[in-house]
This record gives sequence, C-alpha cells and structure tokens, in this order.
Amino acid sequence: MKLYFEDFHGLKLVTLEQSDTKSVSMLLACTVGAGSEPVEDSGISHFIEHTVFRGTLSRSHHQIKYPIEKSGGFLNAYTSRTTTVYYCHIPDRDLEEAFDILFDIYLFPLFSKEAVELERSIILEEIRESLDEPTDILFNNLARMVWGEKFGKPILGYPETVRKLTTDDLRRYHERYYSRETTVVVVAGAASLEVIEKIVGRYLDKFNDGEDPDSFEPRIVDLSSCVHRKKDINQIYVALFKPVAGRTSGDSAVLEVFNTILGSGMSSLLFNTIREEKGLVYSIGSDLNMYRNIGGLSVYASTSPEKFPKLMDELRGLFHRLVEEGVKREELEYGKSRMMGKLKLSVERTLSNAFRLLDDVLTLDTPRELDSILARIESITLDEVGEVVGRYLKGDWAISVVIPESFELEKSELVWRL
Repeated sequence: MKLYFEDFHGLKLVTLEQSDTKSVSMLLACTVGAGSEPVEDSGISHFIEHTVFRGTLSRSHHQIKYPIEKSGGFLNAYTSRTTTVYYCHIPDRDLEEAFDILFDIYLFPLFSKEAVELERSIILEEIRESLDEPTDILFNNLARMVWGEKFGKPILGYPETVRKLTTDDLRRYHERYYSRETTVVVVAGAASLEVIEKIVGRYLDKFNDGEDPDSFEPRIVDLSSCVHRKKDINQIYVALFKPVAGRTSGDSAVLEVFNTILGSGMSSLLFNTIREEKGLVYSIGSDLNMYRNIGGLSVYASTSPEKFPKLMDELRGLFHRLVEEGVKREELEYGKSRMMGKLKLSVERTLSNAFRLLDDVLTLDTPRELDSILARIESITLDEVGEVVGRYLKGDWAISVVIPESFELEKSELVWRL
C-alpha cells in the first residue's frame, strides 16, 4: 500500500493505493456539519445531504443510484456535528463513472421544490422516529447538556426548524460552504495517484468560491444531569459522560485502548462484570468520541427500574477500582491485542481505510500510516494507562437518563463523581 496526501489546488486529497484489491472506495467530505449551523437553521446540513440524492442539473434520482448499484456497489452519505460525507464503494472498473456521480451530487444538486418538499416530509418522519426511540432521546439530551445548544443540538434538526427551511435556504447554504477549502477527497483501493489526480482535476474549476464556516471549538458547557420521562417504556436508559483529551493529545491512543478494555466486545469489562457476572443488563457498552482538542468517554446501559440502583453501584465500584488500582495486565493485553487486530482486519476493506484516513485529516490535519498507529498501541504500558485513567476518570461526570413516566429517581442517583 502507498499513501499520499496533498493540498491539491485548495482541496485536501488523500490517496491510498491498494494493488491487492479489485474495489475502490471514495469519500467527498465537506467540513461543515450540524455543529457549524446557526441554531435557527438546525438540521440544514442533514437536509442538504438528503436532498442532493433527489437530482442534479444533469441526473435524475434514478440516474444517480442505478449505475452504482448495477455495478454491485453502493452510494450513501451521513452528517455529523463536524462534517457532511458522501461516499461510494465500487468495482475498480467503474471508478470514473462513480466519481462523476459523486462529484455531481456534491457540486450540482438541483434542489427542486418538489425534491425539497419530499425530503422535508421524510426527515420529519425520521425526527418523529428519533423522538420515539429512548436511546436517541438519551444521547440527544446528553449532547445538548454537555456541549450546549449550538454544538450539541440534534443533527437531524428540530421539527420547527426543518419545517421552515426553504429551497433558497438550502441552495444558499450549499453555495456558501461547499468550496475547495472545505472539501476533503479520500480514495482507497485499486486506483493510482496519477489517475485520481487526473479525475479530480476535471472538477477543480466547478467549485463555488465559498467561505470558511464560523470557527468553533467544542467545549464542555454542563456536567450535571438530565431526566426525561417517557410513556410506554419498561426500562431505564442511562448514559454517563466524562470529558477527556482530544485526538491531538498524546493521551489519545491510551484512551482508545482503555475504551476497548472497558466496552468493546463480549470480553470487555462492562460486558463481563455487569452483564455476565451480575445479570443486571442486556445491553451495555462504552464509546469514545474525540474531536481535535477535546473528547468524551461515554458509558451506556439499560435495565429494569428495580435493578437500576444496583447497576449504578456496580458501575461506581468498577470505576473506583480502575482509578485506584488501574487496569490489570491481562486487561491491557486484551485491549491492545483487540484494537490492533481490528485495525489489521480493517485494512482488507477499502471503505474502512478511507474512513480512518478521513478522520485523521479532520482531527490531526494529516493521515497516518497504519504501522505508526500499531507501533504506538504496542508501546502502551500499564503505568501509562493507570496514570491516564486516574487523571481523566476522577471528578464530575454528566448523567442522562430516560425513565418510565411514573418512576421516581433518588436524587443521589443523579450525581456521579469519582
């Protein structure tokens, strides 16, 4: 494999040549997401992401999806708080046509009134579904509390903001922000740098002269508690959140290994201790989300109301043990080995490589060679993990719960501090 990264006439271009595969994965990422939006336009990035698939100046909805799906590939997109990403995975013989389609929806969406109204209806249904889903409520409430209303607002937007966004709003926002300076192109698979540069070069003069989004740096606003009462549920859903370092910190690799120890797989601490040994939950896990200069470690679970106090006691006991004693040698070996193994397995999938490289560019400004990532993980010691865990896990945590409407929580259960 050969990795290349360059400023290609204003946009960032990452190419990973993989001669041992017959497929190619391509990403077009705009570095504007839900966290960049004005609160009054909540959901506009996600609305644009939906609507571009409805048609372009030269292609219908059918002409966008059919050629890629006929080839055996797929085309999709997602919106996050920091980015809007359009991607496809195709056989290498269809590289040029797929790139044509991807750039077409990225640069030349039609935004017809009919398409906007149809997607508005679909997004409102998506929001309604999210408002019915306890885990969506749990994490949306947690994000708004922890990150504040601007960065932490729902990626889908609110019903009232989605209803008022117009065709002109979407078009203006797209023209304003989909520029070379906000674009990252990532290609991984059976394609050479020379071929990719030639194809991407055809579109350089098609970009709008946009502007950079308002600069923002996510910051913690509130580490307290939020409670949501909901009808027709039988369990309590809980999420705990602790601020940690961002991707640029020297602690990031240690935190990623710790998160693997804590909540990745059926051999993780949370699954083994809380589910297998105590039988307190069906679902439990952890997640580590890191932006450039700040991140957050989350632990989530659901359980019956009668088991909730015991669940919280067991979690507190586990974290106290980790803070006071650190992780055990066999736990560290599990975390390092599992994380390294998953990375090695992901190399076989061009799309996994593309997403990993995109994340590096967005948070570190440069993609990393896999060998350097593996070497850093391998070098992590017990003392290093113990110091990082002790430093970050102590102090106040945020807690979000979704509970049955008639259930009463003890105030002590809404305070989480190690």
